[in-house]
Amino acid sequence: TAQDVLYTFDVLKSNATLDANGVFPIITNMTAPNNFTVVFSLSLYNPVIFDYIASQTIIPHTWAKYVKNMSAIGSFDNMAIGHQCSLGPMILTNTTTTAVNMVANPYFFMGKPHFAAEVWDLFSSSSAMVESLEAGTIDAAYAPPATSYPQLNNYTGLKAVAFDEPYNNVLWFNDKVAPYNNTDFRIGLSYAINKTQILYKAEYGLGGKVNFGGLPWTLSQYYNTSVKYNAFNFTEANKYFTAAGLHIGSSGNWEYANGTIVSLQLIDLSASDWDTSMTLMQSNLQNDHFVVSFKVVPTQVWVTDIFSTPNFTQASFFNFGPLLGNPWFDLWAEYSYNGYWNFEGYNNATMNHLLNVSEAETFNSPAFNNTLYEIQGFAASQMPTVPIMGSQTFYAYAVAKVGGLNPNVQFSSPLDSEYAYTLTTPTQSGFTSLDYAIIGIIVVIAVVAIASGVVISRRNRKKE
Repeated sequence: TAQDVLYTFDVLKSNATLDANGVFPIITNMTAPNNFTVVFSLSLYNPVIFDYIASQTIIPHTWAKYVKNMSAIGSFDNMAIGHQCSLGPMILTNTTTTAVNMVANPYFFMGKPHFAAEVWDLFSSSSAMVESLEAGTIDAAYAPPATSYPQLNNYTGLKAVAFDEPYNNVLWFNDKVAPYNNTDFRIGLSYAINKTQILYKAEYGLGGKVNFGGLPWTLSQYYNTSVKYNAFNFTEANKYFTAAGLHIGSSGNWEYANGTIVSLQLIDLSASDWDTSMTLMQSNLQNDHFVVSFKVVPTQVWVTDIFSTPNFTQASFFNFGPLLGNPWFDLWAEYSYNGYWNFEGYNNATMNHLLNVSEAETFNSPAFNNTLYEIQGFAASQMPTVPIMGSQTFYAYAVAKVGGLNPNVQFSSPLDSEYAYTLTTPTQSGFTSLDYAIIGIIVVIAVVAIASGVVISRRNRKKE
């Protein structure tokens, strides 16, 4: 209800550490004219702020009965036994320096999960996690390193799986300002950036801790896997940079026709995989004769100082994907002339026509999916962004214990195994793993802050 929304944002106000996106200082007033409407007054507006408010996980205002000090909200430790109000199928019971212990949530509105308990172990290294999986002391592992994938798949009794993530990672810039307003320059950028290296070192978790990306509720059928993006190739990149009117001058750097050096500024909020990705992009572009700077800024600065400026000139790494699980909405938000993620004002008649056509088609029909594929292909040819496609999440598990993974869901967060793994001897019938595809936010937040490598442990086996 509206009271739940008001309570949630009051909690954010009382405990700024929970306001990860820094939105509350921008909210000047909140009112609820009825049970189904909340009116926000803002000190400034841009699409990112709107999305942060709209996608905020809402908690029930009844929690106030059990936690008198709302600034203490955020820990399961302050929920009395019998009142563990969790959005997810699992409840965090306690944590140690080496493990996170979870039990089934009997109050979960969709019923208990198929297993009674989980223990997520923290490993000091990926190799230690792999060794434990091979030794049989754990049952499954999230995000083992990509380099161990063939080794695990060839190990007796283990199965390794690579799932494409539904999220697209992009270099976002304003195609209304120079030099990004030139199509040849944009295509040149797509060649000059080593996307495979970024995927391998940043998005496969080898360059830093795993970063939460969202829940896997978008079906793979909505994504056009035939769309091919330009491979890393400085020779091809330089052809397009030259076609864009640039030349390598006496300075040894790319220059405009008037001799001014092309200077690029990369900017991003702090996130381990984003920082790694931007550092790699900076190195790529510097090696191809560009002057490039990179700066990390706080989230609120990134939101208000960049995307609130119509003629922003910085380029920013961005993790864009199925925020609402509706592929048409995602494409419309990014590419429609009035889409709310369309910060740079991209406006193309062909793209607008395709979006209008798909809007009139029956959702999930063959015609609808084909139009989505066409939209994705056209977007790739236009290059308003530089897509970093093909991210994969790796899973490995013991086949004697785990029955497998849901084949039609894509994965991108550490606790997906709560509903992705199907145990061979379920303790609860009547619910499928797909039923859990849109929950678990509270649990995910609580655990990601603690562990970078997590597994399902064989300890406490008698509880399962």
